[in-house]
Amino acid sequence: MADILGFPAFAPYTLVIKGLEGLLAGLIRDGKSVFRDVLGWAAGATAMVLGYFVAEAYIMGFGVSAALIEVPANLLQVVFGGVVGIPIARALRKRLPLPNLTGK
Repeated sequence: MADILGFPAFAPYTLVIKGLEGLLAGLIRDGKSVFRDVLGWAAGATAMVLGYFVAEAYIMGFGVSAALIEVPANLLQVVFGGVVGIPIARALRKRLPLPNLTGK
């Protein structure tokens, strides 16, 4: 919503980047292994940081140097998301069992 309201030029890129981030994290994690949760987070985090880097370099038109300025903030965002999100997700999975849609 922030992109749609404040930065509409980024909204289509955010939709694709965040979708890919969630898809990668969801496909890799298995809900049982902390390692797989962290691996899924790392894959999603990489997709987000690289995706925003490419989108920002393209949209801003200033090339790589302008997009590099945003990388530390994006890294901080994904690190905070992993540190907070992984433990919360693991706790919620224990308390709110979801149907197994993978067939495993």
